[in-house]
Amino acid sequence: MAGIEEAWRDDRLWLLNALGGICDLRCFYHHLRTECRASEDRVIRVKRLMQRLRVLAYQTASQLKYCSPLGGLLVELRRSQGLKGVGEKTIQKLEAIGATTFPALTQMTDEQFVAAGISRNLGSRIRAYVRRRMR
Repeated sequence: MAGIEEAWRDDRLWLLNALGGICDLRCFYHHLRTECRASEDRVIRVKRLMQRLRVLAYQTASQLKYCSPLGGLLVELRRSQGLKGVGEKTIQKLEAIGATTFPALTQMTDEQFVAAGISRNLGSRIRAYVRRRMR
């Protein structure tokens, strides 16, 4: 990414991380109790909603930092399968050989993954995961 796209991404990342921080301000709950006379049940419900919003803001920021059609896929791989070696460099390697879509990933061979600098094991796990998602 270059120029305006990079600036747009950085600006949105900053805003999402700020939103995540705002959702965890304790003074907000104090205000609900004292000024709004909210019941404890109400405060607990609001706290859960704010925690969910915070998680979603950080998840969105995590996906946006990759800025690739494959970003969401690799975030899912890390989360669902515990693949620690999947990240920005993996995306860059796949994009360098033109594999930016799910169908392109399913068509890749082990040798193509290895030639791109991705281990055979990781390549086959990526391919298998994408095939399951495309069904």
